[in-house]
Amino acid sequence: MQLDKIETYLLPLDQATPEAHRRKLASQIELWRPIVEKAGIQAE
Repeated sequence: MQLDKIETYLLPLDQATPEAHRRKLASQIELWRPIVEKAGIQAE
């Protein structure tokens, strides 16, 4: 497979849905929000 040569992987079908993406995004926001706030980082 060509993707193997560039170290890219495809998500399993149960993770390649809009709902799964929303859950992943929400979990990443929850994870990083306190770190970003503590560091005082602001979006410009």
